[in-house]
Amino acid sequence: IGTNVPSPTGGGASGTWPISISGAAASASTATTAAQFNSSTSIATTAFVQRALGNMQTSTPITGNYTCTAADAGKHFTWDGNGVFTLPPTSSVLPGTVIKLYKYGTNNGTIQASGTDFINANGTNGSIVTTDTGFVEFVKESGTI
Repeated sequence: IGTNVPSPTGGGASGTWPISISGAAASASTATTAAQFNSSTSIATTAFVQRALGNMQTSTPITGNYTCTAADAGKHFTWDGNGVFTLPPTSSVLPGTVIKLYKYGTNNGTIQASGTDFINANGTNGSIVTTDTGFVEFVKESGTI
């Protein structure tokens, strides 16, 4: 006991142990959802899988200024175009991260990158002044956290 065979309390053994679950032990109905951007080999909940598949985690209405963080990845925003909508720092999100924005109304607003990041919109870097109603999708294309 203690080297190749675990003690009655489950401790004291080292090595790789196969798990075979059946019956009542396999009927767990909930689990903890892994943190955003988790790339481990742990088992994923359906909430994590849905987020990873690109389903929007929520739809968030905003008015006025809004500054995104990494926690806003996978959100869909509806915005009246009043103020400044700032994207999260690219260093805080993985490539492929998506933020969707629906701008409505007649207010002119500004969409801008965070810090020294830039937006490449039709060859124009910097910020974008909105004048029309419409949808825009921001995708981080390259780089690492």
